[in-house]
Amino acid sequence: MGDEFSLEDALIILQRRFLYFLIPVLVIAPIGVLTVMLLPAKYTAKGTILLNRSRSRQNSSGRQLTPMPRSGFRPFASAS
Repeated sequence: MGDEFSLEDALIILQRRFLYFLIPVLVIAPIGVLTVMLLPAKYTAKGTILLNRSRSRQNSSGRQLTPMPRSGFRPFASAS
């Protein structure tokens, strides 16, 4: 019965190795924060508009239904 691994054994190991967990966190976290603070902010956005030239329909509630394209999907690209 003395060969079993208990919760107490795990806690003793974690207590002994506490600095092995703490030091990387104390070193890596500030480096990450400094990197984020020093890099310039860059915001990008991208959008795609689907133009469907087929006739639209209305359902029984009066809402407009647009059929899905069957083939020849061509996204609209902006000129900028």
